[in-house]
Amino acid sequence: MLNDITVDILMATYNGEKYIEQQIDSILNQTYVNFNLIISDDCSSDKTLKIIKKYEQKDKRIKVYQQQKNLGYRKNFEFLCNKISSKYIMFSDQDDVWLQDKIEKMLDYIKVKNSALVYCDLDIVDKSGAWFAYKGQK
Repeated sequence: MLNDITVDILMATYNGEKYIEQQIDSILNQTYVNFNLIISDDCSSDKTLKIIKKYEQKDKRIKVYQQQKNLGYRKNFEFLCNKISSKYIMFSDQDDVWLQDKIEKMLDYIKVKNSALVYCDLDIVDKSGAWFAYKGQK
């Protein structure tokens, strides 16, 4: 594995209070721990900013930015791309939940295949966490 590599994880948020804690917890519980979680909140009107600020205070790997005007998700992710300081980056939606070894497996694949770009598939679940039929699978 590439233990000495730092990964920047970029997360754009907007009114995501319902799932944001679950997603941040899934990132913080990764088997690979050498990462920065860079979050940009796009003027949320719910408790999203309060929640992510709480996480920022608890974990030095988290950096939160608060937009002064709503940028929309594309411009918000563009803003985050200007904050990258690592060779490797990953994008995260605010309502994702990552498997515990996602970062580790992706970095291992980069090492084995000498890849410049790696992506992963997804499973879709409903709001209760039950598997959702996707293209006839599962």
